Amino acid sequence: MLRRIRRFLPLAALIGAVSIVLTLVITQPTAGVGGLAEGEVADRTYKSPRTITYQSRLKTDETEQRAQQQVPPVYRKDLTALNQQNGKLAGTVSAIDDIRQADESESRKLDRLGDVLPNVRDDDARTILRLSQEGWSRTVTVTRKALTELQLRRITQADLGRAGELVSSRLPGDLPAPVRSSVVVLGQRLLVPNYVVDEDATQRARDEAAEAVQPVSYTVERDQVVIGQGESVTAFDVERLEALGLTRPSFDYQKTLAVLMVVLLATGSLLGLIPRLVRPRRHLRRLLAGLSLSAIGLVLVEVLIVPPQPILAYVIPVAALPLLVSIFYGTRPALVAGTSFVMLYGLAGGASFELIFIHLAATVVVVVTHRRMTDIQSFLHAGVTGAGVVFIGMVAFSLLAGNFDPSNLPKFAVAAALNGALLATAAFAGVAFLAGPLGVVTFLQLLELENPRRPLLRRLAADAPGTYSHSVRMAAMVESVAKRLQGADPLLARVQALYHDVGKTEMPEYFVENQRDQKSPHASLDPKESAEVLRAHISEGLALAQAARLPEQVAAAIPEHHGTTRMEFFWQVAKEKYRQPKESDYRYIGPRPRSKETALIMLADAAESASRTLTSPDETKIRALVNDLVNARITDGQLDEAPLSTFELTIIKEAFVEGLVSDLHKRIKYPKRGK
Repeated sequence: MLRRIRRFLPLAALIGAVSIVLTLVITQPTAGVGGLAEGEVADRTYKSPRTITYQSRLKTDETEQRAQQQVPPVYRKDLTALNQQNGKLAGTVSAIDDIRQADESESRKLDRLGDVLPNVRDDDARTILRLSQEGWSRTVTVTRKALTELQLRRITQADLGRAGELVSSRLPGDLPAPVRSSVVVLGQRLLVPNYVVDEDATQRARDEAAEAVQPVSYTVERDQVVIGQGESVTAFDVERLEALGLTRPSFDYQKTLAVLMVVLLATGSLLGLIPRLVRPRRHLRRLLAGLSLSAIGLVLVEVLIVPPQPILAYVIPVAALPLLVSIFYGTRPALVAGTSFVMLYGLAGGASFELIFIHLAATVVVVVTHRRMTDIQSFLHAGVTGAGVVFIGMVAFSLLAGNFDPSNLPKFAVAAALNGALLATAAFAGVAFLAGPLGVVTFLQLLELENPRRPLLRRLAADAPGTYSHSVRMAAMVESVAKRLQGADPLLARVQALYHDVGKTEMPEYFVENQRDQKSPHASLDPKESAEVLRAHISEGLALAQAARLPEQVAAAIPEHHGTTRMEFFWQVAKEKYRQPKESDYRYIGPRPRSKETALIMLADAAESASRTLTSPDETKIRALVNDLVNARITDGQLDEAPLSTFELTIIKEAFVEGLVSDLHKRIKYPKRGK
């Protein structure tokens, strides 16, 4: 327990230190931040030093609200009202028929009728129950007719309060009293309004009324007492003080504590959760330092650069940082980082919900829709996506605030475009300069490694041409299949396939694809020695990969593409030659595949090699071969550590069959052209 606490102390100290720095930066006194806030008690009397007239936002809001309240609701006709009413009538009549015909006591019937007709008086309920069948039939007919006639006039929700009166006005004068009262009881409960409030139209009318209100000016006279000592500060007091320039910086303990708590949450998530989510966890200290500096830098930008021009708050590409985390480590840590960065940025910007929402939306959309950055265009697309989200967010919140002005659209568009351009530039620069120090592989490195002019690939092509051809075919195969698998990296799989057999350059003649027509050297070797030679290409490949400084993710395919599989040919020879051969002498050293890409390479290596041994290959033979090979690897436990589902294995099988059938099909023999 003590050891775990000691291990956690450095991280806790880092989180605490970064949180304190961020809190001090966010809460530092700046011009325009008043010492008084709404609800506080004034510590002294504030008088106006001069006479000023300013446009009062609060007074304007009050006038707009009064104008909106004076706008009556706008109604629209509900064309479904008659059908609704008929449906209610039919259901109610059917239920009452059942009650009237039931062989039950009257008290039981009254209870049931009360459920059908809520709040019905006992006298009215008894009248309905005691009506003759003829009287009841007439009640239903008259009710239906009265309700239908009422649908021809305007009925609103407010009219339902006098529904009984409306129904009664539609009844003939010669109607017997029991039938009349029953019709009224039914009708006032079944009448459906055919005019309902059109919320959108009403809101538009009220918005138009508010927009028609001219800004309200307010004058503060010289030496006028704005707020007296000991009085509770109102929002109007704060507005007048700000207009007079009487606000002053002050240290707010409560606000500082609140900021510190939020900062601790954001920083703790950023520095505490992300290291647990990232794979691989190399250069962890560099990652933590980078995240810390990024958080502090982002807050400094918001506090020091943005205030003179608030529009700059939307220009800063906050989404660039989580996009880099996504490129390096995946979506989950990127979303955690994005949430933390946006929280800190929005807090530094005055805890603006608008700012937080827009940048969080841009972050989530960019990270989720651009999980694979495979070329420069991907960065441009990410920039365009981010710019689009920011622009839509700015327009949406302007509309929500009720201060939308079409003349602001160009300003919004420029701010969003700058955000997108900076996002693409910052992300690309980060990939180019930070991947190496953080020990992660990016598409730029992979594109460089797949170049056939790379020394290791040139050596493989020169010393083991058969192996090189096999690797190139495999690269195309696994790249194609990886595109069909969720979470697989096609480019990484392609590059891994190119390098997976580089160890065969040391003794190429011992591998069948390089032997051509010459006699196999294994004919003069003991099966155990042959197995050692085959196994050696793994260790030789790892040594070459280390010398060539191949990234670990690429080099992982060298040992994992064979896993701990058994060399079946030499194992069978050994069983025939020796009484009890040791099976471990004929297995590769592993490890077994631990990623989708290396598992793909293992299966593709076996399928591609075995398919070359087929005579007269057709789809049936190839499908049987692929199924047998994949099932053998599953049975042998070689895919136990690979994150592949049964469904994905089915996809892989089908893709292999398609690819091999296409590659091994017989060409049509065209007839010679006549002379």
